[in-house]
Amino acid sequence: MALNKKTIALAAIPVVAVGWFLFRPELLFINSTVNETLPVSNSNETKQTLKTGEFTSYGHETKGKAEVVRVGEKTYLRLSEFHTSNGPDVHVYLVKGNDGSQAGVDKNGFLDLGTIKGNQGDQNYELPSGTDLKQYGAVAIWCKRFSVNFGGSNLKEVEKTSFRSDAGFTLASYDRIVVTDGKLSNGGKAALVEDGGKRATEFTGLKLDTAGTAFIVELENAPTYSQFLKSKKVKLGEIKSGSKNAKFPTSKDLDIWLYRTIVITDKAGKKILGTAELRSAQERNRKEESFLFA
Repeated sequence: MALNKKTIALAAIPVVAVGWFLFRPELLFINSTVNETLPVSNSNETKQTLKTGEFTSYGHETKGKAEVVRVGEKTYLRLSEFHTSNGPDVHVYLVKGNDGSQAGVDKNGFLDLGTIKGNQGDQNYELPSGTDLKQYGAVAIWCKRFSVNFGGSNLKEVEKTSFRSDAGFTLASYDRIVVTDGKLSNGGKAALVEDGGKRATEFTGLKLDTAGTAFIVELENAPTYSQFLKSKKVKLGEIKSGSKNAKFPTSKDLDIWLYRTIVITDKAGKKILGTAELRSAQERNRKEESFLFA
């Protein structure tokens, strides 16, 4: 006996419902945003970035930065400036070895840090106590339901470097992280760095024919002399004529999202010798994006 259209339609409902539950296509058009800061309980608690890497897209466009950060006695995987597609049953994996691709996850194994908190924004995942970080060198954003890797990041250890003075002796040897940096208009480079838990402003490759004074200024862009005089500023220190390198301690209380400009004046403070706009690597590489929502 032939089935009528009503019977066929009723029979199709469970199939459609199961398909919807498995695929959850509406999630692709719904963003879930997270905005977490690192959980620092007090100002004396030390922060140290151990590994870092940028995301690569695989199954879906994925971008941002992954870091392994130690805060006091706890260690976190931190995703920042992060964006990927939403989807069903998406998890964050810390992957063994140094390959965050689909093949790397399948071959080397992983530590499941749980369901992703949001498909965009800054977020933290605490690592279990005793996790051997020497084994884990990658991150994957993994859809468990379909065994698809949305995107991965290969993590590199933060290099330990030394900063040398003009006299040739080592001033410090710590885990060094560049927070923001920029090229000086008169030659050389300025960088705001974290060095062994302490903040400093470094100058390298300087080209000064006269002695100068370095300032960090609450401005976004290179100022005119009158703008410099009117702006809030912090004196970093004196730079000797002919110096190639200089390094000045810089307070962590300084808001680095407001104080974005380096200015070097002559010693008398009568004219500007050079400026640099401080930006993070992510800011300089960021591209405008547009999203189409159905």
